[in-house]
Amino acid sequence: MAEALACPGGDSHNSGDHSPCSGICKQDRYLPFANISRIMEKAFPADSKITKDTKEIVQERTSEFIISFITKVYYICSERRFSPLGEYELDRGYAMEDLCSDTSLNGYNYYIKSGAYYGHGVCNGALTQPDCNDCLSKAVHYLYDICDVSLGAQIQLKDCRIRYEDHPFH
Repeated sequence: MAEALACPGGDSHNSGDHSPCSGICKQDRYLPFANISRIMEKAFPADSKITKDTKEIVQERTSEFIISFITKVYYICSERRFSPLGEYELDRGYAMEDLCSDTSLNGYNYYIKSGAYYGHGVCNGALTQPDCNDCLSKAVHYLYDICDVSLGAQIQLKDCRIRYEDHPFH
């Protein structure tokens, strides 16, 4: 059983957690609470009451937003587009699922052909299998947000890269 480690302030982390922030206390991965409070106080009228829960949510979301920018190394989206909710979108979804789940099982460097799509996933070999899967899942999430309905795209994060195209590329 994984041992839960205590952090100051009652936060804890689980040593069995495979998230990118495992082993890091909440206060170490989020912007300082006092800074968030000062920013919010400037943004709202002086007589406003802001609950601690609201401040914590803003702290978490702001920190995640900033981290998302500093972890992306590069991305590129094809100018060619497909129609949403069609065959290409389904094929892309299957390809991305396969890459996220199978790259770490295939030597951290995995090429696939799924329907109309070709894909490639690669992870830093120092990552655990769950961390590789998590990194690729985040990369796919970013690609879907950034490249939406592009027929091809790729993104490089700090520890992984994922690419899909509607034509062979290796």
